Amino acid sequence: MSGAHGGSAASRLSRPQVHPQGHAVGAPERIPPRLLTPEQAAEILAVRPVTVRSWMADGRLPRVKIGRSVRVPLAAVTDFIVANTTPALPKVAEVRHEGL
Repeated sequence: MSGAHGGSAASRLSRPQVHPQGHAVGAPERIPPRLLTPEQAAEILAVRPVTVRSWMADGRLPRVKIGRSVRVPLAAVTDFIVANTTPALPKVAEVRHEGL
């Protein structure tokens, strides 16, 4: 039995509705990851795109392969920044060397 829009009720329920911007409607618990081009990731990291591609090739930066294209999850860029951040040292009082 078909509905007015050319499909059964079961088939209409099994397909998620998609917002014009590409994310699923009515599924806030399942937000798709934001994927960046190597150029976009390079801009965020303040390096050249060739550096991002090198880090992806040697496994330092995760990647998502989509056909022949490669993308970098934004979360991976954020994790990369956190993992490679050296914490600041606490400020040490200046030590005066008298008599030298």
